[in-house]
Amino acid sequence: LVLLPWTLHSPFPHLPVKIIWADLFFLPMICKAGFDYWRARKRIPVFSFDKAAFLFLGILLFNVLWIDPSLRSVLKYLGIMYTVAILIGLRMIIRKQEGLTAAFWIWFGLALLLSLTGIVAYVIAQKQQLPNFFVVKDHAYLGGGRFLWRLWSIGYTPSMLTAYLHIGLLSALWLKAGTVQKSHALLWRVSIVIILSAILLTKSRLVLGVLVSLVVWE
Repeated sequence: LVLLPWTLHSPFPHLPVKIIWADLFFLPMICKAGFDYWRARKRIPVFSFDKAAFLFLGILLFNVLWIDPSLRSVLKYLGIMYTVAILIGLRMIIRKQEGLTAAFWIWFGLALLLSLTGIVAYVIAQKQQLPNFFVVKDHAYLGGGRFLWRLWSIGYTPSMLTAYLHIGLLSALWLKAGTVQKSHALLWRVSIVIILSAILLTKSRLVLGVLVSLVVWE
């Protein structure tokens, strides 16, 4: 969780990264945490975890400013500050089951949106026989002059999309088990099939992990 906002690649200063996946989930969560705090008008409680996180930031700041004062070090430090803000925000939200449900709804909604747009883009790419912003013609995946059409949406790699949609699928299953009325069951099943279809279009080995999750769930 600590590494999610800074996974493998930094968007600064000039690396060709589209969007860091974690931001698609955590930024709405941070906004929700701020809104809940503003609505409650209560002082934010400080726990041992928060104190340890701030101490950690203080130690790293000493390292950045006195040992390696470079732009890259400062950017990495800002990324860690962002991570600490995320963890504190999540702790503020997920204190009861209602908060956990809200987190799953956000992840499920984003996963469904990415799946729908990705499937449409994949159909367009097949019709035009040209890659687009959402679909890549991956020559390196098979080698020997062969290629695969792979859905990668707005992430850095198709596998990152698979991992993100994997959690969205688990969120959907959890919500379906606890909150869906019988009258909406068909719509819910269609949503799950849409996410699964987008996962298959990524053509990633991480699909095996999705299958394991489904077996465990069943």
